[in-house]
This record gives sequence, C-alpha cells and structure tokens, in this order.
Amino acid sequence: MKNPYAPTRSFIRNSRHGLMVMGLMTAALHGHAQLSLIAPGTPQAIDFDNTVAGVSNGAWAGNGFQPVPTAGQLSSNAFSSYGWNSGTLNIGGTQTTSGTDYRRGSTAPGNAPVLVGGLWSFGGPGITGRALGIQPSTGDLVPGFIGLRIQNNTGVNLTAFDIAFNLFYRNDQPRATSFELRYSSDNVSFTAIPAVNVVSPAAAVGTAWVPNLRNTTITNLNIVPGGYLYLRWYSDDAGGTGNRDEFALDDISVTGHVSTSVAIVGSAASVTETVGTFPIPAAIVNPDPVNPTTVDLVLISGPADR
Repeated sequence: MKNPYAPTRSFIRNSRHGLMVMGLMTAALHGHAQLSLIAPGTPQAIDFDNTVAGVSNGAWAGNGFQPVPTAGQLSSNAFSSYGWNSGTLNIGGTQTTSGTDYRRGSTAPGNAPVLVGGLWSFGGPGITGRALGIQPSTGDLVPGFIGLRIQNNTGVNLTAFDIAFNLFYRNDQPRATSFELRYSSDNVSFTAIPAVNVVSPAAAVGTAWVPNLRNTTITNLNIVPGGYLYLRWYSDDAGGTGNRDEFALDDISVTGHVSTSVAIVGSAASVTETVGTFPIPAAIVNPDPVNPTTVDLVLISGPADR
C-alpha cells in the first residue's frame, strides 16, 4: 500500500525571476482509514472527544460522516450504519447533509433530551465529554445497526480480541429498546454476543444517563495482517409503546491478541475409500518460537480404524 505520508514533489516555476522552486506537500490526516490495531496487546480507543487517526477529527459534534472527516465528523471508513429514514451509510460513503439522520448536531451546552431520530453528539452528567448519540424513532434504527471496522496493522495474525464499550441510556420514554453486539471477519456473516446486550426498561423513570459498561473477548478468529474485524451494534424495539429512549455509545476499546492455532488450508473436502491417501493441508498460525505444536485429526463419521 502506498505510504499516505510520503511527500509529493511539485515544481513551480517563477516566471518573473526564472527560479525553480520545489515544494513539499505532505499528506494530511489519517494514515489508516479505520480503527487501526498497530501492536498485539495494545488497546486502541475511541472516546469521541479526541482525534483518532482514521476515525475522527476532534470531538464528535454530530456533523456527519465521510471518508476523511472534517472537524466534528466521523470517518465512514471506520463507521457504517443502516436502518435510518435518511438511507444507509456504507463503508466509504458520505452522509453530511444538515438536518438529516446522520447530521443531527450536538445537544451541548444544555444536553437536554431530544425526540428527533438520528445520530447526535450527546453529553451530560455521567458522560465524559461527548458520545455518539443515538435516538431511535419510527423508521429510524428499529431495526438497524451502528457498525465499526477495525484493521489489523500489527504485521502478525490476530486470533482473539478484547472488546469494551459503555452504552448509556436515558430512560425517559415508555418504550424499551435493545442493543446487541455482533462481530464478523468478512462483513457478511455476523455472530451475536448476547452476554453484552443492553436493554432500556419500558417504564420511564427520568432523564439521568444510566451507564452500561460491557466487555467481552472474541476468540477462534484468524485476522491476517491488513485484514479486518467488523463490529455491529444492532438495535430494535423490545417492548412498550410510544416514543423511545436515547442512547449514547462511548469509550470503545479494541485489543488484538496473538495465539498459536492450526487452520485447514483450502476448502472442505471429502475422501473416498480405497483410492489411496488424500492430503489435507493445514497451516500453523503464529507458531510458538519454543514449544512445538501437535495436531490431532479426528474423524466426524465412520469408525476410527477405517
């Protein structure tokens, strides 16, 4: 991949003085266009208050999404979303039109409750700085999802990931809403993690932000260097009637880990009896530098002595 920080040389001739001037223009923000894991065991965080390369430009102000965000925006190379009246935000897409679901703005400084569906910049007591504000409503994220793309830039295969986040809700409306985290290595097939679900109660109790800190470890993956892990927070109604509670996603943390594992190389194959031997190639992922790896092949049908 071309180094986005490599200087670009341009030559400008000054016709008055007959001088040749060489200018150096360096590529600006965001070396990696998504949340980038740069070393195993090192967490990468999104707090929606500070610039994160490939993710955000300054504090999130509810100003929309595009691949290279301007101040107060988030990168669509990191975030995606589906289920809004204003359409879909695909990876690499642009949603920056004022007054639409993807650009609702900020509730600062008062941080009063809102009812208009969309993605906001929320804050208030209990939330440090700003958070990704989510207001579901009719036709808005019920159902739908907020997605995050993470790239492995460690140079080694990552086989496990620690995921943490804080999903606040403001239970000021008489309808319950659920959020379920799912993950994928191909952005097609997603696996749910019910243990970290967040559901706001149906009975309204007030406008205070209620924190829901969640963390989990995803295992049995093999994300190669340059490959991606995809997270999605799926939302839907979960009971009650009327307007829906507000949510604020904050303090996302992702840590990639290395472990030794064995992966079958190529597609699945069947073996016909009496035709001789049949190779089943396997690869050792991240081999231990000291301890040998032993592989046992287990038949899933037929007697073992055959």
